[in-house]
Amino acid sequence: TKTSGAHERDAIWSPDGNRIAYNCDVGICLKNANGLGDAEQIYAGTNFTCQWSPDGRYIIFLRRGVKTRLDMYALSMTGERKETLLLNSAADDQNPQLSPDGKWLAYATDETGTYEIYVQSFTDGKLGSDRKRISTTGGKFPVWRRDGTELFFVAQDGQLMASRVKTTGTEFEFVTPKALFKTRMLSWTLNVHEVDISPDGQRFLIGTVIGDTKAPAPTVLLNWTAFVKK
Repeated sequence: TKTSGAHERDAIWSPDGNRIAYNCDVGICLKNANGLGDAEQIYAGTNFTCQWSPDGRYIIFLRRGVKTRLDMYALSMTGERKETLLLNSAADDQNPQLSPDGKWLAYATDETGTYEIYVQSFTDGKLGSDRKRISTTGGKFPVWRRDGTELFFVAQDGQLMASRVKTTGTEFEFVTPKALFKTRMLSWTLNVHEVDISPDGQRFLIGTVIGDTKAPAPTVLLNWTAFVKK
């Protein structure tokens, strides 16, 4: 299927795979995955869709605050389209990813001066007070293993990290993350979520820089119009 707007991005699948939600010119739009029918605007404003909850009840999205940076919300997909504020700290809150059972929300925030990965409980569209920090050397782009036994993320130095976790109890449990391999991503600065794992947990899909990593940096020329002959 193909959308028809000029500025559309951040497409996310519904849990049953039948619909796609995405950022459109007028807000958040919804369209059938088979391409039939017109797109439906379900929410207005400049928002950034991140994930549909596994039970289909919420869409997690980000929005820039007036005095804050990226803030995190849950949009109800049952009944009235109502938003619930999840996080609006002075820090940059981003990369929300719900666990496969929908009970835990992993995300990145830079409140310490660098981005780190945290996990909090998620119930009925609200976050609990049981926040735990998972990363130790920076972290962005959390991804859950489909069986809920591991949490992956990218450290500040580009290493793909893995932490064994337990999500079945009332308290989130995890072990100190270990490095798996070095990635070649631009996403730490571009903020594009380019990491995912296959359903069987055996393969990673990672956006990778192609070419010589030691190539000289580009030259930025300021006030270039002064050099143009009039």
